[in-house]
Amino acid sequence: MPFAHKEASHMNWPVRGGSNLLWYASSPLPCYLGGTHSAAPDANHSPQGVDPFSVITNYDLRKTGIDAALSQMYANGQRRLRLILTHMRGGERAATPGVRMTNMDSTGAVFSPQCTQNLRAFLATIKAAGFAEVAVGMAPQWRNNPTYPAFNGQMWPAGWYFQEPYESFYQENWNLIVNLRPIFAAADLNIKIDLCNEGIPPSSFPGLLDYCKRLWNNYSSCFGVADTFGFSVAGPALKKNSNFDSVYQGVKPYVLDVHMYTPVAPDVGSEATAGDAKAEYLKLYDMLQSRGYDQGWIIGETWYNSPGTAEGFRQAMQEAGNTVYWMTQWAADSRYSYQNPPVLYGYRDHGW
Repeated sequence: MPFAHKEASHMNWPVRGGSNLLWYASSPLPCYLGGTHSAAPDANHSPQGVDPFSVITNYDLRKTGIDAALSQMYANGQRRLRLILTHMRGGERAATPGVRMTNMDSTGAVFSPQCTQNLRAFLATIKAAGFAEVAVGMAPQWRNNPTYPAFNGQMWPAGWYFQEPYESFYQENWNLIVNLRPIFAAADLNIKIDLCNEGIPPSSFPGLLDYCKRLWNNYSSCFGVADTFGFSVAGPALKKNSNFDSVYQGVKPYVLDVHMYTPVAPDVGSEATAGDAKAEYLKLYDMLQSRGYDQGWIIGETWYNSPGTAEGFRQAMQEAGNTVYWMTQWAADSRYSYQNPPVLYGYRDHGW
């Protein structure tokens, strides 16, 4: 049954959370989160340090190790997961033969037979391991991504509807979601979909804004809103969240997937403090409340295994009095270092 406000009367929130699980290992390179020492991903590569270690694309090859990591995560108290399905037309190829990169090929609005099989098998393993729920974020890349300057150095323009080549990429992305829904339903994991990871943009990205408007209208008209978060919320900055009403047009998701990274100074080995985390949370809460978005949340991304973040968010939730259903940490700590697989989960010691 989809969770919603009505359940808060007889459930104690939050319930135990977990992690974003995209990669089963990391090389000793800094992650790309906007820090000064990191290299951005290119058209077919994920951030430095994690390719070619994708869980989904490599599950048939690395099942034993991935399953062991999943068991360790469960043993450490994790009960919920978030997966991000990065995809693009012609994905998962690499310069090295036999190496599978993170971005899955979505040509024809389906994943390759091997990736489809891997996704089904991995969801079955998650279920068998005892995990209760999964959030899935869709993340189109390169030409499938309206913000990537892949068309003679330009992003998707405003008003691109029914214009090629943009229309074909939109149809690929939309129909991929349609084709994945039966797989999610069959997994019996109460899966909910983030239609485009951190999708709703400021007005300076009109092509992406048009994309989100059309995708939300298509999805909510065809399937309703019970199994979707809409578009995950990228922090409290007003400019990133000024177009909610334009996208949702009065048809709001029941639950919001919010992402909060307490600001830290990059390259200095700093740790997020409880005070800063509390301030970040309350800033986002106030912004959403002021715009009429008073739904419950999941916290879909935040720093890995951060005691300051855990305590600050706990204090802020108590002060705000809003409902947070659960949390999933990102596999990068506040020192800008990847931690894959994300087996530790100190958030449970703070009620998460």
